Amino acid sequence: MKRFTILGLALVLASSAASASFAQGAPGGGLRAACGADMAKLCPDAAPGDARRQCMMAHNDQLSDACKSAIAARRAAGATSAAPHN
Repeated sequence: MKRFTILGLALVLASSAASASFAQGAPGGGLRAACGADMAKLCPDAAPGDARRQCMMAHNDQLSDACKSAIAARRAAGATSAAPHN
């Protein structure tokens, strides 16, 4: 019985870690999720990369609180870009 409890706990921990990493996806995944709607609304025609970052920065005062928080978290983590690449 103890063996099944340990195995069950290991499976729960492994699936939790996999879910968390899947939710983040590629680098910037959290930023894309938080800023995706803002990007679609404010910068729909901006090309990925510098043009999109510049557009998002130009509309900084119109960004959602979630997007602003994600950008701040990314900057605090040492990332150099302020908006999603894609």
